Amino acid sequence: MEFHSRHFVSFVKFCISAAVLFCIWSVHCLSVPPEWAGRGFASLELQDLFQQESKGIPYTLDLPLDHFNSSFGETIQIRYWIDMKHFSKGGPVLFSLGGEGPASGVAAGWVKKLAVAFGAAQVAIEHRFYGESLPSACGQDPACSFSDAYLPYLTVAQALEDAAAVARQAELTLRSLSSASASEKRLPWIAVGGSYSGALSAWFRQTHPDLVVGAISSSGVVNALLDFPQFDSAVSAAVGARCGSVLRRLVAFADELLLGSAEAAAFARDAMNAPRGLSDDDYRYMMADSFSMAVQYGHKTAMCDRMMVLEDSTGEDLLRGFSNFTAWLWGEGYAAGCFYDTECLRGEPSRWGENGRAWRWQKCSQVAYLQRAPAGDAAAPPLRSPHLTLRSLERQCDRIFGAGTAARLPAANAELQRRHGGARPNGTDSIFFTNFADDPWQEAGVRPLSSRDAGLPRCYVRCDDCGHCMDLHEPRSSDPKPLSACRHKAAAAVATWLADFRSGGGVASQ
Repeated sequence: MEFHSRHFVSFVKFCISAAVLFCIWSVHCLSVPPEWAGRGFASLELQDLFQQESKGIPYTLDLPLDHFNSSFGETIQIRYWIDMKHFSKGGPVLFSLGGEGPASGVAAGWVKKLAVAFGAAQVAIEHRFYGESLPSACGQDPACSFSDAYLPYLTVAQALEDAAAVARQAELTLRSLSSASASEKRLPWIAVGGSYSGALSAWFRQTHPDLVVGAISSSGVVNALLDFPQFDSAVSAAVGARCGSVLRRLVAFADELLLGSAEAAAFARDAMNAPRGLSDDDYRYMMADSFSMAVQYGHKTAMCDRMMVLEDSTGEDLLRGFSNFTAWLWGEGYAAGCFYDTECLRGEPSRWGENGRAWRWQKCSQVAYLQRAPAGDAAAPPLRSPHLTLRSLERQCDRIFGAGTAARLPAANAELQRRHGGARPNGTDSIFFTNFADDPWQEAGVRPLSSRDAGLPRCYVRCDDCGHCMDLHEPRSSDPKPLSACRHKAAAAVATWLADFRSGGGVASQ
């Protein structure tokens, strides 16, 4: 217990001290592709999503492509990293679960500060089918790795078994590097993740309580909603009436152009620097993502300040202004890549990159989170185009991955929800959940709405521009008090898990 107390006190001292850099951890939080790094992205210091002071030592592990079929011989090479820079003998291991994008090392930001405070080693795993963690038979060929033959092995259950195998192997490595004797008990591991990887961290604790003593699930999207209109409703509520009115006029004008003459539709695409061949629904989704992600990543104010200046402008000037904002924040090539282009994702493997087709497969085959426009009413109309219906999003899935893909999704999604509990996850005694008032994904998170859930370990942070995974940012002296309090509460939960582990003789609570 002395170890916990000493390190917890140092953590509290850290939290109230002035921090000088704002950065986000390197493992993904529904990650923004680095090619979207516009000038605004840089000036808002979001680029630290992809930077950290110490990446750790890289390792690879060959694992079964199919963990559930021992007769299937193909393998996948999984990358992971180990960093012992802050490790104190007998300390814990912070295990960052990879998400829907390439990884580059161990976590930065607040997770790194937790490592310092608790004398923890850090381990990070790259999610299968992202970055360089691809089927061994394919090398680094995206046409092979993301083909219909291999994508069925990209599932939540397979990813969780990858994490279990890496945890077991990394435990051996850590014991060797720290010269631990055979008689010493194993190290206490804590899973950490944000957004999709936050869901994975919670699900990992559920499925492998023997390997981790607890989990931190930041903005964890554990409620894998198939039909997810609440996403748009949350963005609308966050931006408020005036900013929302400007965005609705923008979207309505864009729809008018798309449904108008060929010349008008071409103007709409050119104004957003989008390909002329981009489908109408792809365009609508791309536009909605631009303003929704600004809110999601805590930059509602930056967007609304720029858009409300244009509220009396013509439709053409409003669209140009929004395009300028999009390029400023997300980069000139935001709308031009493959990420939003159904035809590109269907048949242009040279443009697929490291994550676009893989994440779309996960959405279309299992996790869903299909963000249609809500039905709305006069008092609360949707922000995104009403043409973005559930059926239009299902058609995208069928077009990319073949007819029948959308028809198979409900059963696969329902099984995922049944297995893990959805909004009320099974076995949450040692999982700490965090959610944030401006986060559009909050409705896909844990929802302790009844008295039965009153004791669920979590915090809900209410503050302006408190977006997705906000607690994982590098703490700053200017952070809102509710955010700092949430970090303190999470750190206290970690200290409790470690104390329980040690008092129980090094046996994880199950």
